[in-house]
Amino acid sequence: MITVTVTEEYHFSPQKVWDKLTDHASYKTYAPLKDSLLMKEGVNEKNGLGAMRKIVQSDSLYFLEEITVFDKYLRFDYLIRETSSSLKHFGGVITLEKTEYGTKVQWTSDFELPDASPGIQRATKSGSSKMFKEILIGAKKVLESENGK
Repeated sequence: MITVTVTEEYHFSPQKVWDKLTDHASYKTYAPLKDSLLMKEGVNEKNGLGAMRKIVQSDSLYFLEEITVFDKYLRFDYLIRETSSSLKHFGGVITLEKTEYGTKVQWTSDFELPDASPGIQRATKSGSSKMFKEILIGAKKVLESENGK
């Protein structure tokens, strides 16, 4: 199994960071993605539990993800329900922790590439880590620009 974990610190409240990271359709505006779409609204909140988002990384790579846990301002989990790759996903978790200076976000995802060589697995782990980090940094830059920092 491959585990990818990235963290980022924000000088904003958990509520502001949460609102940005759970706006699934906006990822494409600040991350190197071809598209991000909200395919189905959640049960009690638009981007909440049961929501389905589609992350399109390129013409040949997409992920259809379901929000499986939605603990407002603290944590949301997702599971890839469909993908154009051979990836088998065991779950992703994004947690927010209030700190003295703002909010610490940790993003962890567990998956397998059943038939991939060790080199492909290492490259996928590295690429996934880079993508998650770019999404978190992109969200931070948008928050900073919205708040005049």
